[in-house]
Amino acid sequence: MTREASRSVAIAPITIEEADGLARRMAWRQPSRHLERAVGQRGGRGLYLIAWCGGAPVGHSFVKWPGDLSSRQARAERCAEVEDLFVVPDHRGDGIGTALLEASEQAAREAGHDTIGLAVALDNEGARRLYARRGYRDAAQGVFTLRWTSLDDQGVERTWREMCTYLVKDL
Repeated sequence: MTREASRSVAIAPITIEEADGLARRMAWRQPSRHLERAVGQRGGRGLYLIAWCGGAPVGHSFVKWPGDLSSRQARAERCAEVEDLFVVPDHRGDGIGTALLEASEQAAREAGHDTIGLAVALDNEGARRLYARRGYRDAAQGVFTLRWTSLDDQGVERTWREMCTYLVKDL
């Protein structure tokens, strides 16, 4: 897909009814993760956005409202939080990450939040450049480790770890 073609990307919240089917199509995360986020969305705790291109899901972003789902860093900043902004490798560089981030920021604004934050891996230079272009700044919370489980390229569940910093943006 070219950058020109990325304009055809559609971003929409998931529904609980879609979660099971999407889990099979979005094999890059544990199937239960999609349902958890859809349930969190239904409960008013966030918004789970899916990026679609040509009828296929190509990325996602979970925007968490301040509360019990918030990370320690987001609670310290008292901000909405983008968790797990992800674009499938074949579509990276096509503007989908930017579109997901813009949609996440707009959703936070519409929900009445004036600040948004996110964790970014120290070694993820592409994401760091995107966030800098969008006006994110270091929240000065130091380096911390994120841990999560997801499926690897062979479909095996693995635990991942990343050294991260926390970034924030005024909306």
